[in-house]
Amino acid sequence: ILQERVPYQDLPAYYVSADIGLSYSPFDNPQKYQPPTKLIEWMMAGLLTVVNDFPGAKGFLQPVPNGIHTGNSIAEIANGIEQAQRFGATAGVSPAIGGGGSRRA
Repeated sequence: ILQERVPYQDLPAYYVSADIGLSYSPFDNPQKYQPPTKLIEWMMAGLLTVVNDFPGAKGFLQPVPNGIHTGNSIAEIANGIEQAQRFGATAGVSPAIGGGGSRRA
């Protein structure tokens, strides 16, 4: 869902209502060694995140409790999303900031 700019203080409410976060960074991005701020915020909110293969994400993700590290092709990213959906159907993730802690991925 695309919408207008959201005030920073309202973002956690969006994170806790999401099922999966998808973070894609091009491998040739000049900031390829720095993870996107959204990735860190989503992880802090307990949102299961699918992240493509770029150096900046490797130090942050732990295989499923907080994310799924996938390749860079469309098929690999789609597979990562499917894995996240399967995981979310069987297990919860960390309690979210501002949430009730019972949210499931």
